[in-house]
Amino acid sequence: MYKWLNSNELRNISRSAFSGLTQLRSLNLENNLIESIHAGAFNGLPNLRGLRLNSNELRNISRSAFSGLTQLRSLDLSKNSIESIHGGAFEGMPNLGALYLNDNRLIYISRATFSGLTQLNSLFLDGNLLRNISRATFSGLTRLRTLCATNNGLESIDEGAFEGVPNILLLDLGFNRLRNNSLASFKGLTQLRTLDLYNNTFESIADGGFEGVPNLSSLNFGNNLIESIHAGAFNGLPNLGDLLLNSNELRNISRAAFSGLTQLRLLDLSKNSIESIHDGAFEGMPNLGTLDLASNPLICDCHLQWLKKTVQSGQPQPKVIGVCSQPAHMKGRDLANVTQADLTCRTQTGAAF
Repeated sequence: MYKWLNSNELRNISRSAFSGLTQLRSLNLENNLIESIHAGAFNGLPNLRGLRLNSNELRNISRSAFSGLTQLRSLDLSKNSIESIHGGAFEGMPNLGALYLNDNRLIYISRATFSGLTQLNSLFLDGNLLRNISRATFSGLTRLRTLCATNNGLESIDEGAFEGVPNILLLDLGFNRLRNNSLASFKGLTQLRTLDLYNNTFESIADGGFEGVPNLSSLNFGNNLIESIHAGAFNGLPNLGDLLLNSNELRNISRAAFSGLTQLRLLDLSKNSIESIHDGAFEGMPNLGTLDLASNPLICDCHLQWLKKTVQSGQPQPKVIGVCSQPAHMKGRDLANVTQADLTCRTQTGAAF
């Protein structure tokens, strides 16, 4: 049984407003003018599985607002004006699997915010006003697999913020203001597969920054301010398959910058300011399938001969994307079509070698 009350002018939900609808499975209250939910508003709905309250005028969620919804699986509170959630607001929903709090005005969350959500699988906090995530905020959400908090203006994440959530597979923190000191917060996420940190303000990646996340397979650092990658920066990531570092401020790639990435398949370094790449920078990556160096001011001279040798020795040979910028006679040449004989340097007398 389903009930649609969306797109009306409802302003509040009084106690036991839906009493007697014991077979109701889905209730849609989206796009109304609801400002408040009285305690016990959803009493008498023992079989409700889905509740949509998105696109209303809610400002806070009080304790016991959803009491009695013991079978609820999905709760959508997105696109409201929620500024605060009282501790215990979600207690009494032991089977809730997905909680949508995106596009609200939350400035603070704590461990008490999510108390009782022992079966929560997916949590969406995108588009709020969070500036910090404190230690143990998500503790107790042991079944959490997906956590998204993009577009908040996050400036810091305390070490230990993800304590008690060992099973997260996807963590999306894109479009924030995170800096280098936030990397320590990911230690202990042993099951994490995908980490998205695109569009933040990271300036460098230090040695050992990703220790403690051994199963990470995809790491996105695109659109940051990264100028340097320290040797050993990606130590502890033996299963990393995709690494995106596009649209940063890298000028050169040093030897051992990517050491230990034996399973890497895709390395995206496009849209940086890379002129030179040190000999051996891509050694130890036998599974590399695509190396993207597009939109970089590459100097294609004798110092890049090693790269061509490395590519040609690969089995199978990786696809290299990029165009030469210098010297003048090489400008515009596709890296894929350049031969070792083309990669020469000239002495002061003009002789090529």
